[in-house]
Amino acid sequence: MFYIILLFLTCSLYFYVESFKSALSARQWGALGILLGPMAIPMFMMAQHVAMRKASGYNNLILKA
Repeated sequence: MFYIILLFLTCSLYFYVESFKSALSARQWGALGILLGPMAIPMFMMAQHVAMRKASGYNNLILKA
């Protein structure tokens, strides 16, 4: 049980830091990370992708290095 709680807290911290770097709502993603844990990763990746597409435009090419 301790490892599950530790996993959810780690996911919460990960989502908080990554959403802050991606200019998403950090508090919202931190709370979602503590509630859903690693099950929120697909939603987070899609939110990052949509935010990047909104910022750069939908018809532009994005090269990630």
